Amino acid sequence: METIHILVVSDNQEVVDSINEMLSTDSGTMVRYHVELEAMYDSALRSLVRNRYDVYLIDQIVPGSEVTGIELIKKANAGGCRSPILLLTDESDEDIVGYIDDSGAAGHINKKLDFHKRTFCNAIRLAIKRNEDVADVQGQIEDLQRSVSALIHAFNRRG
Repeated sequence: METIHILVVSDNQEVVDSINEMLSTDSGTMVRYHVELEAMYDSALRSLVRNRYDVYLIDQIVPGSEVTGIELIKKANAGGCRSPILLLTDESDEDIVGYIDDSGAAGHINKKLDFHKRTFCNAIRLAIKRNEDVADVQGQIEDLQRSVSALIHAFNRRG
């Protein structure tokens, strides 16, 4: 059974309880979710840049800080976070989607609309899959760059 490690950055216990309930493993499920909570900004940023979790769920209102979830995502990505980050928000898609794209987040989950087990689990799996696909493409690009460099080097040697 696969285990997906998730860090939730929030100080809203109801949100965390809802997430744990939605991600509880049912019989016959091939995925188990291990959810941890981080309720302080500084600790959350350290965890994000250390890449210890498979996916991060960050509340739009970051506890222990005047920084928004969007700003935390930007700082985490600039600091080297490579795992997918989903923003937890109450805002409508139209209000938040531009900010999410600019932040480098993998997407968002609307706490009013998307807190259903199937939708929530699919959002997490899709974010992880997208992240894996991006890493694969980046690896292929690096391989192609090495091949082109080798060909250029061989061509230059032959004159």
